[in-house]
Amino acid sequence: VEPMDHRFIGILLHDILNSFFQETTTRFRFFTEEKLPQYHEILDAIIHERFARLAFAPEAPAHTSRVHLLDLYGQLLHQIIEAECESFENTRSIGFEVSLSRPYPAEGYQLEGRIDRILSHGMDSANTEGLGIVDYKKSYHESKKSYDQPRTGNPSMQLPLYARLLLDQDGGRSVKVETGSFYNIAKGSYQHIWKAGEEARLAELLLVLEEKLATMVRGLESGDIRA
Repeated sequence: VEPMDHRFIGILLHDILNSFFQETTTRFRFFTEEKLPQYHEILDAIIHERFARLAFAPEAPAHTSRVHLLDLYGQLLHQIIEAECESFENTRSIGFEVSLSRPYPAEGYQLEGRIDRILSHGMDSANTEGLGIVDYKKSYHESKKSYDQPRTGNPSMQLPLYARLLLDQDGGRSVKVETGSFYNIAKGSYQHIWKAGEEARLAELLLVLEEKLATMVRGLESGDIRA
């Protein structure tokens, strides 16, 4: 059995999903349940077009593996459409593969991140735009409960780090990060780390992120490479 290049497959799946949301946003702006048939047609066309390209990519898997992957992900990827309607109906995707970077000289570090997709939940009465962060995972095994007690559960700080970068960007517009979610391709479902209205939960995660970063800086300054 030919070994799979999981990184290559992950990049392919990210490309398909972001191409799908770019196309649907261009055509329809907002993601709505009434467009479900069109969404499935668009996604199916993108999947087959991307897999057809694989035949000419030097790093692509063998033909039998490509057939297997197309059969597998040709079904799995379609599940995001219903999941999107359930979790993010009437939202608009406004950013794809967004790279962010910001120095924090007083704290002694620089943060960088690349967000798979940014959603707009709309503007509130104070003219603050509510944003959502989505990160795609081929499979996702971390328990959401680890985020309930982030100091002892030791959850991933990936989404809180992205939220901090978004909140700290210069540009003059007022934003809040209403939602932070992983999408599990293997299960066809979202794992929402925080939802709209859970400002206190996000605030705690941001505080824990700050504490972890400070601990890392102190460790590095003392010569502890494990930091």
